[in-house]
Amino acid sequence: MAIDKIKFVKNHWEHPDGTPIDYEKEIQKYYRNWNRFLKLIEVKK
Repeated sequence: MAIDKIKFVKNHWEHPDGTPIDYEKEIQKYYRNWNRFLKLIEVKK
């Protein structure tokens, strides 16, 4: 999810097509990716 593709509308963020962003889902996705990223770093040490 590119940050420039979302916009702040009426006190909440929306995707360009106008669907409200599901914070829970986005946050979970972000943390999953982050954890995967951290694991990759650990392996390289």
